[in-house]
Amino acid sequence: PCLSDFVARSPNVKTVGDCVKIFVELGVHVVDTTTMLLEHVNIEKDRVVAEGAQGFKLDLVHGNYPYVTSSQVTAPSFFSLMGVGEWIYSSDFVHVVGVAKIYETKVGGGHFPYEIPESSQLVSFRNIAGEYGANTGRPRKIGYIDLDALNRAFKVNGVTEMVLAKADLGNVFTSHLGPLKAYYKGECINIPLGTNNEMLEFLSNLIRKKFGSWLSIRGSFSPYLDGFNEHPEIEPIQLS
Repeated sequence: PCLSDFVARSPNVKTVGDCVKIFVELGVHVVDTTTMLLEHVNIEKDRVVAEGAQGFKLDLVHGNYPYVTSSQVTAPSFFSLMGVGEWIYSSDFVHVVGVAKIYETKVGGGHFPYEIPESSQLVSFRNIAGEYGANTGRPRKIGYIDLDALNRAFKVNGVTEMVLAKADLGNVFTSHLGPLKAYYKGECINIPLGTNNEMLEFLSNLIRKKFGSWLSIRGSFSPYLDGFNEHPEIEPIQLS
């Protein structure tokens, strides 16, 4: 399926012969992943990092059907998809890093309860933040973070650590769209204005207080942006 998808997206593929040529070139990179991964971990003692391809709400089983992708995208599904089911029984061996933005985005149709209406200010922020679909280039809808959905994603994926992405865009967001907000059980929680670090710390503590007291949470940069000098990373805070 991956090869077929690659061919479908390639502008240089026009004939069956073109497809065969690509399959031959890529075929040397196709291996038995079960054997390869187990050898690297059990024999070579290497670490293996698996990156999820799409967001939790697009999961075929747990997402907002029919506005979903064609497969499962959760962390537990990695074990069966990669053929290494034995790892699922080793909680000390597996670490799941959940990644969420300080706001939410969505491409396409389907339920998006806390969407911010389109405006010139939203378009300007979208351009600054680069919020366009990676493959299709479609503009992403932008909304406030849904902590109930985030909590659900944590439970299904077995998240052990968290990264809040776009943490250096807090002040850009507020200057264009007003205060950052989070919703939890129908309650709207305004994130107080401040530095990027202060807003990140407030949101991190909010997540810990509501449902993720065990979490180590850090912020991450938007690496392709220039001019943002505040370092958004914060140290994990233990809450009583």
